[in-house]
Amino acid sequence: MNKIIQFHKIGQSHRFAGAGFGSNISIALNIINNLSTDDTVYIDMETVPCVCTEENFDRFNTSNCWEYYYDQISLPKGAEIISSLKTDFNKPNFDYRDVNLSDYSNLQYKFNKSFKLKDYIKEELELYYNNVLEGKQTLGVHIRLTDMAHHNNLYYNNKNPLDSYINKIKSILLENPNINQIFIATDDSKVLPIIEKSFNIPVVYHNLYRATNEKNHINPYERYEDGREFHKYQMGLECIKEIYTLSKCNYFLKAPVSAISNTAVYLSTSINRLYKL
Repeated sequence: MNKIIQFHKIGQSHRFAGAGFGSNISIALNIINNLSTDDTVYIDMETVPCVCTEENFDRFNTSNCWEYYYDQISLPKGAEIISSLKTDFNKPNFDYRDVNLSDYSNLQYKFNKSFKLKDYIKEELELYYNNVLEGKQTLGVHIRLTDMAHHNNLYYNNKNPLDSYINKIKSILLENPNINQIFIATDDSKVLPIIEKSFNIPVVYHNLYRATNEKNHINPYERYEDGREFHKYQMGLECIKEIYTLSKCNYFLKAPVSAISNTAVYLSTSINRLYKL
């Protein structure tokens, strides 16, 4: 049967439906996990605009920002509508704060049945994989700082978050001397040179929009507001790049609380060892 997952605002003060794009993918996965393998799903991010929705943006001939990145079926008539706020779907199977490495093949089947990455994204990801990751044992590390570390330092045991990451990476490398390189996904550009200086193996990452000294993104809406052309669309694209590249790494040190980390685990068939701070 056809189902529609329709995104809504989490609260009246929110500027858009859902949350960040990584969280929106995670919400969709949680709902899909509770559906039948016979179901086909349509994502509606048009009825209520979401974080990546652009005005006057006709590149993909759609006002549904999910379709900037994924191909899906046409909007089905008469299908059951499931709200993104449906809490009994969002809670039972995935613990947002304690995602583990498991067999997610059934979930992946159901997700991939309904959605296909658009060719332009798939081609870019394949090119990056072939040039940077293929044939190399890679430790993926997701360093989630900015507003999360500032407002919720308890997730880092009230210690310096970056020091915690560096110490954990050192421990992982000692345990796995076969690791050739480190792939970093992060929301803070300031950590990249520090990580590069801390290790004697290559550190690789995507070149994308991140917090800087001048714009530190302590306010979560600060990253949402930027003068970059089609910034909201580009934020979603960059989020997808980091999720899918992390999912291709052999080892993964996840952020304590992050939908990007979690979604990379859900979608991966490559991660052999999962580490936590």
